[in-house]
Amino acid sequence: MANGLFQKMIQGVDRKDDYAKSTLPTNRFSLFWDVLKGNFFKLVGINLLVLLFFIPLFLLLLMRFNVLAYNAEQLPFSANLFTGYPIIPLPAGQEALLNLLSNRAFYMLFPITMLFASIGLSGALYVIRNLVWTEGVLTLADFWRGIGKNIKSVILTMLFFSLFAVIIMFGVDYINYMIAVGQAAEWLLVLIRTLCYLLLAFVGMMTAYMLTMGVTYNMNIFKLLKNSFMFSFALIITNVIFFFLAALPVLLLLWLDLSAFYLIILMLDVFIGISFALLLWTTYSQWAYDKFINPQIEGAKVDRGIYKKEKTGKESAAFQQYRQQKSELLKSMADDHLISTPIKPIDDDIEVTELPEHYTRKDLERLKEQKDKMVADAAAWAEEHKDDEKYKFFTEIKEEEAKKAEERRKKLESYKNSSKRKKGGK
Repeated sequence: MANGLFQKMIQGVDRKDDYAKSTLPTNRFSLFWDVLKGNFFKLVGINLLVLLFFIPLFLLLLMRFNVLAYNAEQLPFSANLFTGYPIIPLPAGQEALLNLLSNRAFYMLFPITMLFASIGLSGALYVIRNLVWTEGVLTLADFWRGIGKNIKSVILTMLFFSLFAVIIMFGVDYINYMIAVGQAAEWLLVLIRTLCYLLLAFVGMMTAYMLTMGVTYNMNIFKLLKNSFMFSFALIITNVIFFFLAALPVLLLLWLDLSAFYLIILMLDVFIGISFALLLWTTYSQWAYDKFINPQIEGAKVDRGIYKKEKTGKESAAFQQYRQQKSELLKSMADDHLISTPIKPIDDDIEVTELPEHYTRKDLERLKEQKDKMVADAAAWAEEHKDDEKYKFFTEIKEEEAKKAEERRKKLESYKNSSKRKKGGK
């Protein structure tokens, strides 16, 4: 009793099939929370690794912020009479023009910083994809392995996004300058600026698809562009929802003022913000790929990491395949005599005499009698239990195989006899 209690304390209670299945995620939403809760510290580690490669981008953003802040404080754009001497009247569009010129250096360096960020993203995307597929992950080893596997596609993707973003943002700055100097109808320029922001958001969704698609499939940059455009356009409603949720950690920092809540969000972003965004979008995009791509590819796995039941209540195709393989294995084992024949359990109802160190013929005869008695007892027990449910299945299979073998033997014998008759006739 003590031994059994100690064993349960170490190993736990046996997990039944229905209990084990009930613990598996049944949809992508539950899979997301399962990965987030079960691999929280791995996600924190991934986030910190990625932040190392984002340092050049953060320094560039800090430099841009300082330049714009200096322009706003030291130059007379706020109509502050105590700023600057002598007092300079506010020229039309001077602030917008100066912002455009100040951003020019930022736009030139932005693609370079994104190349550094691509290194960290390629490793993080690989690790998070494996987590979503519920595969074993060694955080640091798989992070570097992901860099080696996906660096090319991620760099090309981020280069495409950064160049497009530079063009759009430079155009927005120029539109702001045109609005300030009144060169065109303001409503038309505001409409064009809004369209630029929407186009940038759409390209951002394409980029998100290109990143997860490049890690999942072996595609060149042109196929990534085409497929990401199709997914971004066809699933526009759900894309907007999940893209907004994935970008929420960054958006909160832009919208909130400096406060205690702001500092909490900042700390969460530092430790898990990027990993959260990548995990959410990877989980969502894998759902899209399972729906539109994987069923069209021969041999591709669908619903990785998910246990799904059919609407009829039957188990999924994966579990049906498992049961079929198990049944075939049992049938192949049916030829084994130890399985197809009932074996009496070991008990103490038969006495076995050990031979002494100096034995005689009578000792050998007595041992032979005990052996014959054991064989007869085992045969009687097997005959008595041959119709038991757990042995009947194997017995039926063995009888069926014996019947087929007898039929093949008769056919072969009939063929030999016919061949002899033909030779005798000739």
